[in-house]
Amino acid sequence: MSQHSNPEEMKMSHLFAVDNDHCIRCASCSSIAPANFRVETTGAIILRQPVNQSELKQCETALINCPTSAITATPAYAASNAH
Repeated sequence: MSQHSNPEEMKMSHLFAVDNDHCIRCASCSSIAPANFRVETTGAIILRQPVNQSELKQCETALINCPTSAITATPAYAASNAH
């Protein structure tokens, strides 16, 4: 991941999402990034997108550690251009 000098650009560099068709509710994500993920009865949800470098790293770690690859990260520019 590239380093950004602008904090606003950094926090919006990727948008994280959870595919609950693949989520097994293991709570790995919410253990790694509790400010960003919560597990509910239907699966994990995004509480908020990362707002600083620490949260971004935690979300990236949650994505890597998800046993079913239910977490995705889309570059923010791609997500904004899809609309």
